Amino acid sequence: MIPIESDGHVQRARRTAAWARVAIGLTGIALILDNPQLLDHPSLGLVGFATIVLTASVHLYGRRPSWLQMEESLAGVAALAGGVSR
Repeated sequence: MIPIESDGHVQRARRTAAWARVAIGLTGIALILDNPQLLDHPSLGLVGFATIVLTASVHLYGRRPSWLQMEESLAGVAALAGGVSR
C-alpha cells in the first residue's frame, strides 16, 4: 500500500496548486503596490500575499517533511492577514 502523500497523482496536484498560489500571491502583491487604496491596511494585505508566495515556494522547493508541515501551519497566517485587511 502506498501512502497518499507519495502517490504521483497527489504530488502533481499539490505542485499545480502551489504554482497557482504563487501566481495568485504575486498578482495580489502587484495589485496592492499599484493601488494601495484597495485595502484599509495595505501592509497587512502585502503580508498575507507574501505568506501565500512563501508557503507555495516552500511546498515547491522544500524537500524535508518538516518544511511541508511548516508550510501547512503558515497558510493560516495568510488568511488571517487578508481577513483583517478589509
